[in-house]
Amino acid sequence: MVAGDHTGITELHRRLRGGLHAYFLRRLGGSSSAQSDTADELAQRAWIEFWKALAGGRYDPARAKPSTFLYAIAANILLRHRREQGRERSRTVPGAEQHLDEAAADEFDDPSHLAEALELVRRVVRGDEPDSGLGDQDRQVLRWIAEGRSEREIAGYLELAPSTAHERRRSILGRLSAFLMRRGCISNNLRATQPLRREEEESR
Repeated sequence: MVAGDHTGITELHRRLRGGLHAYFLRRLGGSSSAQSDTADELAQRAWIEFWKALAGGRYDPARAKPSTFLYAIAANILLRHRREQGRERSRTVPGAEQHLDEAAADEFDDPSHLAEALELVRRVVRGDEPDSGLGDQDRQVLRWIAEGRSEREIAGYLELAPSTAHERRRSILGRLSAFLMRRGCISNNLRATQPLRREEEESR
């Protein structure tokens, strides 16, 4: 793809377009027609930015898989979309709270940086990073989080009280955050527990 092989780009699009649309739809929090249209629009923006990055030489295969790089772009697009929505709410509803973590938006403005962080998280989940301090069950919890499992579902899988599962989830994300900071993937300004707090607020 880096060399301009359009066949490779077409094949990647065929493999990932459904999952990318599902990612945006899940993060938008629903499956209505309007949300599906928004997910389509955001997915198209992600592909356009991906193709521009390839053409501009901003994708390095040595740093991340193409799928990881694409989802890093998608995450940035989602952050920008939420920031735009937050600004719109603040204009129409005085005092409306923006849930977007601005620190995250600044931290991962470069998709290559985010792609490296995502690639490292993948290695942690696979068990390829023994220094992460996360055990087998911790990594399974991370898989459930990545799949969008609710805190109540995770509590059921672990056979724990919801409050205990909540603290377990926070602890795992905190340790993952600390590991990513030790490896230089994120700074002290960004904590893995921040997205969790935002999800808690949005669920109220």
